[in-house]
Amino acid sequence: MKAGRVTATLAGLALLAGCNGSTRTPSDRVAPVVRPPDPQFQATLKRYEEPRVTWHIIKERETFYSLSRQYGVPVAAIAAANPQLDQRSLAVGEKVAVPGYGPAPAPSQPAAALGSKPSAVKTRDRGRFCYPVVGTARQGTGPTPGVEFAAPVGATVVAADSGRVVLASPELGGLGPTVIVEHGGGLCTLYGRLADFAVKPDQKVARGEAIGRCGAVRLVFRVYEGPEAKAPAGYLNEK
Repeated sequence: MKAGRVTATLAGLALLAGCNGSTRTPSDRVAPVVRPPDPQFQATLKRYEEPRVTWHIIKERETFYSLSRQYGVPVAAIAAANPQLDQRSLAVGEKVAVPGYGPAPAPSQPAAALGSKPSAVKTRDRGRFCYPVVGTARQGTGPTPGVEFAAPVGATVVAADSGRVVLASPELGGLGPTVIVEHGGGLCTLYGRLADFAVKPDQKVARGEAIGRCGAVRLVFRVYEGPEAKAPAGYLNEK
């Protein structure tokens, strides 16, 4: 009788083993389903990955705002790409660089790819905007108001506030890889001289969310109200 019970028990275990798949051969396993890339998304992303630019000749009554509407490019991006121009007194015949728009660059020009998501980090948060990086701040150099942050290469850069990414380009007005986030009401923040970025246009980001990494040169941080750059100190240190 005992021998019969042992035999029945072993038979039951063998049946369970067969049910949980341990007896399947490699040929029985279902191959993973790989979704093909979305061509429309790839084409849109490519526009911003490549350092495209077109030159617009100013006509009568044209402004950075009208160019923004005409080309579908954020007004802050146009202002950042043309630091030598005074947007309040554009002269007919002046050349304005419109970033993220125009013909594809020559094959010899490298295209920047999206970087992997940087690790999360907590930065100083005492004002309208939180600090974009953990580092030492100083007044920016050059005529455009801004702040420069000294931080280790590869340090995580975060969004100063929640908003929508309106530009992510490998080159903008000599700033190298740059991201611009719109926060509503014409208010934008710019993050320049990045090593790479991990966001794409139209992507929503949260306050303090990682968007890129610092490069070998100081991070450039600017605040724009429309096309006009403002001193960031008040936004970083006051509610």
